[in-house]
Amino acid sequence: MSACGGGGGGSAGGNNAGVGPGPVVSGNMVFVGDTGNYKLAAIDTLTPKPGALSAKIFTSDTTQWLDGAFDGARDELYVAALNKIDVYANASKLDGTIKPARTINPDVSGLIFVQRVFLDKANDRLYIGMKARLNGAVAVFEQASKINGTVTPSRIISGPIFGNSITLDFKRNVLYALPLCCSSPTEIGVMEHIDTARGETPITRRFAVPTYVNNLALDSSRDRLYLVGDGKVHILNSASTAVGSPAVTSLALPTARGIPVLTIDTANDRLYTGSGATAFVLDNASQLNNSSNLVQAVAVMGTPTTNISFFAVPQ
Repeated sequence: MSACGGGGGGSAGGNNAGVGPGPVVSGNMVFVGDTGNYKLAAIDTLTPKPGALSAKIFTSDTTQWLDGAFDGARDELYVAALNKIDVYANASKLDGTIKPARTINPDVSGLIFVQRVFLDKANDRLYIGMKARLNGAVAVFEQASKINGTVTPSRIISGPIFGNSITLDFKRNVLYALPLCCSSPTEIGVMEHIDTARGETPITRRFAVPTYVNNLALDSSRDRLYLVGDGKVHILNSASTAVGSPAVTSLALPTARGIPVLTIDTANDRLYTGSGATAFVLDNASQLNNSSNLVQAVAVMGTPTTNISFFAVPQ
C-alpha cells in the first residue's frame, strides 16, 4: 500500500508487493489504513484472494489514519486522524488527493488521540475511543451524520479501559474492554447501558481468555466475540453471558508481526485481521472451529514498512 504516492492504483500481494494500475469502480470495498506509510487504501472487493490485488491509494493532508468506520448506506467514511475525525463523502468514488467533507473536532480536555471509531447507525450516534491525558475513555456524539467543526460530546464514558482496545454491542448496549495493562490470561471487562452511561462507569461483569490479547471485535447478531493477540485468533460464543473462564476456540495465524487489528463484517460473516504488513480474510467466520486451517487465509502481503492500522467495511 505504500508505493503509490499521489493517488491512482497500486497493488499489494505476495512477498514482493509491487505497483500497478488498479481502478476501483464500485462501493463494494474495504478501506485499509497504513500507519507505517501514512496512507489510506481502498480495495474493490470484500473477498480478496491470496496474492496480488488492486488497490487505490489516497493522499491527504492527514498524517495518520488510526481507525475508520464506513457508513455504506450514506457512502461516508469516518476516519480517526490523530485528534479529530475526518468524514469523507462519496467514499466509494474517492480518488487521488482527498479532502474531508466534514471534520469533527472533539471538544475534550486533554485529548491526545482518537483511537477508535464506532457508528451506531440505528441511532445516528458516533462513539470514539480516545486517549486523554493518562486515561482511556469513550466519547459519544449524537446526530453523527450532521455534526461538523468543534463539537462537545453529549456524554463521556470513563473507567479502567484502553481507548483503542474496546468493541461495542449496540444490540445489547454493552461495551467490552481490555484492561489498562497487559496480562496473560487477559481479563475482559464489560460495561452495560452504554446508550445512557456517562462519567465513571462500573465494570458489571468480567471473564478471562487464556492468553494475552490486544484487540477484539464483536458479531452482535451471533453474540460471538473475536479476539486477536499472541499470534492467534480467539473466538468466544455467547459473549453476552460469559463469566469466569469460558471455553474459547484458538486458531494460530501464519504470522504475527506487529500489533494485530481486527474487524468483523457481520453482514457477510467475514473476519479481517492484520498484523504488520500482512492481512488475512477469513470467510464463514461463524463456522471457524478448532479444526479450521488458517494457512490459506493470507490475502495481502504489503511492503516491509506497511503497518495495517484498521479495516473499514460497509455497515
